Amino acid sequence: MNFARISKSLAVAGVTSAMAAGALVGATTTSAIAAPVTSTYTCPTPLGTFDVPVSVDVTSVPATMPAGKSIAAGGSPVSFVFEAPAELVATLATVGGLSALSSPDFKMPLGSSAIPVTDIALSGPPVAGANGAQDLPAAGTSGAYKAPAAGTKDLMMPSSFTLVPTTGAGPIPVTCTTSAPAKVTTVSVTKNASTTSAKPATTPFHHTKVAKMNVTVAAANHRPTGKVLVKQGTKTLGSATLNSLGKAVVSIGKLSVGKHNLVVLYNGDGYTTSSKKAITVKAVR
Repeated sequence: MNFARISKSLAVAGVTSAMAAGALVGATTTSAIAAPVTSTYTCPTPLGTFDVPVSVDVTSVPATMPAGKSIAAGGSPVSFVFEAPAELVATLATVGGLSALSSPDFKMPLGSSAIPVTDIALSGPPVAGANGAQDLPAAGTSGAYKAPAAGTKDLMMPSSFTLVPTTGAGPIPVTCTTSAPAKVTTVSVTKNASTTSAKPATTPFHHTKVAKMNVTVAAANHRPTGKVLVKQGTKTLGSATLNSLGKAVVSIGKLSVGKHNLVVLYNGDGYTTSSKKAITVKAVR
């Protein structure tokens, strides 16, 4: 997954800069480009509470991904710009400047999962923004995560995260929250194809004993869960719940002497498709 800019703004304690050409006040570089997806965060700081917009621009997100797939860390760079308003800029210039910036818990929800952004740190000198504000560039990378259950899922801005600016006074953790996180994009999460296999617990069955079937259901990216059924025509002979290994033993009752054409059915779950297996078994006297 390739993330481009998370831009345009966060006002927090310690957001000033002694980077590059020097202090936050007086920077003369051009303004940051505003991104199209924005949430406004409330950030209480030792210098007051600020309501500030935080925008994100994601240039490339997979249109589809398999449910439950493990995504490795470090595959996508993420660029930030944090903006301090003019009144904060002037005050913070007196406390030693900003030496570092991080966030230990910036995560973008995706269904029941979330994409973390790790190793966030300052990446360049401040940029002059509108009305005396200053933009502070930072960068991070995507962390490891698992795709959620299948369906159409919205990738969202976080509802809260912790920002840790480090100034001359040391690190100052600030929790920023919003009640209306913006949707960044939509992803189609697809089910993994499952395969069902079955074999008699004993061969052949004896017509006076309860017959049992050993069933295994497998799929990529996820261990199938739920029930399996054994049917003969329209009649259900038995059912059982898959264990943590995707296996089940299904009791199907006593079978009459002769051959029986059975179908083992798995109905799927939130991560896997349904599947079935036809099998012919024999019962003897």
